[in-house]
Amino acid sequence: MFTPRQVHASYTARWMGELLWREMKGTCQMRELPSRRPEVVRSLVLAAAIRLMVTRVVMEGVLSRVAAAAQRQYSPEEHAALMEHFVLRMGPERFAAVWRDLSVFFLVEVLRRAGVDWNSGHLEELLLSSMLDPNRARDSLRSRLLDA
Repeated sequence: MFTPRQVHASYTARWMGELLWREMKGTCQMRELPSRRPEVVRSLVLAAAIRLMVTRVVMEGVLSRVAAAAQRQYSPEEHAALMEHFVLRMGPERFAAVWRDLSVFFLVEVLRRAGVDWNSGHLEELLLSSMLDPNRARDSLRSRLLDA
C-alpha cells in the first residue's frame, strides 16, 4: 500500500518524465525517428537527452549570472522581483528552443576556446558535408526497376 504522499510523488515523477519527453520531441527534433533499428533509435534518444541536459546546465548558468548581477545592482526587493520575472518568463522549453535556434552562433566561440581557428571556408565545408544525403548512395527506385 502506498500513502497518498507516495502516490502523489509517483504521479509527479511520471508527469515530469512526460514533460521531458514532450520537450525532447519539440526542441530536439524527436517527433519522427529516421530509423527503426533499435541501436539507432537508442543513440538518437540518448543524444537528445544529452542535449537536453546541456541546455539545462547552460540555462542554470545564465540564470545564476543574471541573479548575481541583479543582486549587485538592485535592492533586495528589486532583485526578488526581477528574479521572479525571469523564473516565470523563461521556462526550460523556451530556453531550449532559443538555444537550438541560436546555437550556430555559439559554435565559433566553442571552437575558439578549443583552440580551433574558424574561418568562412569551414562553413562551406560544413554545409557541403551536411547536404550529402546518405540515402542517395542507394540505387534509385527507377534504376532498380530497370535492372529487374
